[in-house]
Amino acid sequence: MGSFILKKAAAVFSCLSFTAALFSCSSEAGTGTVNQKKEMVIAASTFMLEGGSSADNVKLHWNAVEDAAGYTLTRSDGVELISKTRALTNVLFYDDYGIGDNTYTYTVKAFNSNKVQIASANVTASKGTVTDAVNTFNNSPTVETGVTSLIRKSTLVFDGVYYSYSIGRNGGENVNFIEYTSADGENWDEGRVVVTGDKETYPTAFYDEDLASCKLESTCITSHNGQIVIWSHYEEYGSTYTKACVYCAAGTPGGDFKGYGAYQPQGNASRDLTFFEDDDGRGYLISATLGTMYMYRLSSDWTVVDDSFECVTIQENEWREAPCMIHHDGWYYLFSSRQNGWLPTAGQYISSKTLQGLSGQTGQAIGSKNTFGSQSGGVVKIGNQYAMMANRWSGGWEVPDPVLKELGLWSVQRMLPITLKDGYAFYDFYSTVKYDCEQGVMVPVQRGKIVSYLGDTGLSSTAASGCDGKYAVDGNWIDSKFYRGSDYDFDFVVNLGSKYNINGVDISFYTLQGSEAYCTYNIYGKENASDASWTLIKDCSSNVMMNFNTWVFEPTETAYKYIKIDILGEKRACTNGNNAPHSTVNGSWCTGLYEVQVYGQ
Repeated sequence: MGSFILKKAAAVFSCLSFTAALFSCSSEAGTGTVNQKKEMVIAASTFMLEGGSSADNVKLHWNAVEDAAGYTLTRSDGVELISKTRALTNVLFYDDYGIGDNTYTYTVKAFNSNKVQIASANVTASKGTVTDAVNTFNNSPTVETGVTSLIRKSTLVFDGVYYSYSIGRNGGENVNFIEYTSADGENWDEGRVVVTGDKETYPTAFYDEDLASCKLESTCITSHNGQIVIWSHYEEYGSTYTKACVYCAAGTPGGDFKGYGAYQPQGNASRDLTFFEDDDGRGYLISATLGTMYMYRLSSDWTVVDDSFECVTIQENEWREAPCMIHHDGWYYLFSSRQNGWLPTAGQYISSKTLQGLSGQTGQAIGSKNTFGSQSGGVVKIGNQYAMMANRWSGGWEVPDPVLKELGLWSVQRMLPITLKDGYAFYDFYSTVKYDCEQGVMVPVQRGKIVSYLGDTGLSSTAASGCDGKYAVDGNWIDSKFYRGSDYDFDFVVNLGSKYNINGVDISFYTLQGSEAYCTYNIYGKENASDASWTLIKDCSSNVMMNFNTWVFEPTETAYKYIKIDILGEKRACTNGNNAPHSTVNGSWCTGLYEVQVYGQ
């Protein structure tokens, strides 16, 4: 029995049964320069290549520096990985493959338009840990493979008994809190209702009339002083969201529970929420309303909002939701999603060395322009590593993911490993992630080498003004610059520099929020520029997936030097005025490529 995942349940992984291990915070007020980040930071993480046996590949990220016109990257053995001649403003990433047993220090330098160095940073990396006893999380499921979910035992263990909790209904409008027990954390009983809105069916459970007709979302479950504490976003039953309340239930594992009623904390509307624990034992809620997020301190038993503590306003009028907090190496990182219903949106984070310092921080982009086809969600900690569990709410889309639709699934998650460094955060998309929660190991697995990185795009269709093809192969998923042809029907061509057997392609399409569209296209390969024709690698002419598309396939028998993405047309992914989903757009306002990554061997 696992967690009960609800709409915008951003904190379900971080709060369910391992909150205490994930959240460790300080309530010291912060002003002045205490929150000032370094001008430049470079962060490193390790990963495996598909079919490999060692995590001896290093993924490097660095932040954009103000007034920088380009960046160089060197390795401590003297190898120049990015030279001044290849330095570009948008290049903030590099993969170093096959370092073996070596330990390297990487140095990145930022230069202005006059080639004068204005900042630098370094990081040391060696190969990561690999273990055979791992599970695999599949970020690119098919109908044949099915989907995967995070496998982790509950850590709510009392007197040798495992406990787990969920929220359910009994066929009506009422809501029930259900407790399950297990002797081994794997095999669970049928459960008992501990708090209910249906007193006739469950006369021994605590009855709360607020649960008689409602829905609960963003549920966080944790323990405190031997008690289970459950917080949820509370709304009326049905499709509307006008109550905007919080609700708490708490009690003794195996014993009595109590509901504490629904209310708006300190008079503020409250929707998506998350919970975290301070290292002094205090509990906090961060919740989102329309436009702004607020942080509230809880009572000593964590069951009600402490009105003696004035809430902290966070990202005012930035329209964020699905908050989730972690604390790492002295920095708080608060991740969130752009408010956009169920559709994929851009993830952000803010960071601070103090809780009060979160106020006034402006969101920083992370991941990709569309969170790799998902929404920012909860964060899981495995060992000393973190991963964003992004939510892909396909069932809420007018044009759902065809794989999930065929599998009968409303939603799925994507596991995006996070790298943290001195207040900066980065996360990446990998086709699979190997992990073992018992051993505390997480190893991302990349489909192959990114062979399109900084490739020449001169054979592409003539670009629209300001939309150079180089922007689509710079490894930068979050920058607003993109490639677009002068017409909506265009070809994007990248020269890989050498011939490779291609085994995957990831594409981030330009997205206009509120007018989402998808592209139909085909992916071709060619061995030589002089070849008369192209060979079809992947038929995507029936594609209906908006923004982020990921394609995984067996390595091509032929090694190709040139890859072409032939855009056939654009169609709407959602209703816009009188325009229905799947209606043809074919207008340049909705097309373009933020990023293309071709994987090969």
